[in-house]
Amino acid sequence: MTRFLAPALVLACLAAPSAAAESGFSGDWATTYGDMTLAESSSAVTGTYIMEGSVCSLEGKRANGTLTFTCREPEAAGEGRFRLSPDGKSFEGEWRAKGTARFIPWLGRRRLPPEAGAELERLMPFTARKNSKTPYDGVSFRLLPAPGAAL
Repeated sequence: MTRFLAPALVLACLAAPSAAAESGFSGDWATTYGDMTLAESSSAVTGTYIMEGSVCSLEGKRANGTLTFTCREPEAAGEGRFRLSPDGKSFEGEWRAKGTARFIPWLGRRRLPPEAGAELERLMPFTARKNSKTPYDGVSFRLLPAPGAAL
């Protein structure tokens, strides 16, 4: 009976509503154009992103899971929109420089807080012998064996 408890616990955690989805666009993101931090108050969203070492600004409004924004970089200004995924962990969007017609893709994935990795390790003990890479930021990490597991 207890060997079915762990998979049930994992499934329950996966089925629970995500705190990320409830927080909207607020938080830290790894994006096509650099690391981004957004803050949301009511429907207003403001934030910054780092592109090629420069701090750039973004501000806009969220409605129905879509953020419509303007952005300012050292050499350009523009507009765009992000559509939040249903689980709140990523967005798909596009932007265009002021005065141009063509939109360019802009994608993002929510960055997990450091304690999230420890919690996942606790909930899902498994072994892996190879390094893995995250799909969005190129940071390598090594999956650790569960305590007492054979290597």
